[in-house]
Amino acid sequence: MVEMMIFSRYGEEIPKVREVSRDLAARLTEENWDFHCFNTQKEAEAFVRSNLPLDIVCTDVTGEDGIGLAKECRRRNRNAYVILIADIHLSPASYMKPSIMAGSLLLRPFRTEEIREAFSEAFGNFFKEDEENEEENQFIIDNREGKWRIDLEHVYYFEAREKKLFLNDGVREIGFYDTLDNIRKKLPAWFVRCHRSFLINGRKIEKLLLGQNLVVLKDGWEIPVSRTYKKEIKEYVG
Repeated sequence: MVEMMIFSRYGEEIPKVREVSRDLAARLTEENWDFHCFNTQKEAEAFVRSNLPLDIVCTDVTGEDGIGLAKECRRRNRNAYVILIADIHLSPASYMKPSIMAGSLLLRPFRTEEIREAFSEAFGNFFKEDEENEEENQFIIDNREGKWRIDLEHVYYFEAREKKLFLNDGVREIGFYDTLDNIRKKLPAWFVRCHRSFLINGRKIEKLLLGQNLVVLKDGWEIPVSRTYKKEIKEYVG
């Protein structure tokens, strides 16, 4: 599953951008895509704060604090491919920054042909980089709903239940068939077993409450700690 956000202050631009994106997505990959479209900055900001991990961001940097929104998109989605919408009245120095790391630029006024040209290059680069970084930075799930690429830094924990595994990224659960023992071999050392049913992202740990047999992750997620894994989780935190 590829998650893409589109934000433009001009509502008439959004259908054009979405149509081109859908067409290119169908040509370039068999994965399912979700398009999240907004024509007010308030809605776009609220969506970005929802923490749904994004793969591609197309955001308008004109208007009040459009630059700030682009920076927030990058801060929350380190590996996303960012496409900026700007115009000739805005200095490139204001948005070509390391804190945004844009991969492509769409300058107003633009036509459908210009969107297609810019996005063909952008999507090609996105899939090329995605393949190069796939094993190192992402966890891949291929289930009946499609193929999902989840940045490991976004994962909170894996849970075994109902004869399946569920990946939780703080916003959603994605189910698939495997075992915790098997996926642990594929994950970095900062994924730690704390229970026979849970494998957690050690970088998300905020508190270890061994007296209560709990580990607290960022955003208040409470995960049980069993006696078998107390020593392992204590050594990791220590």
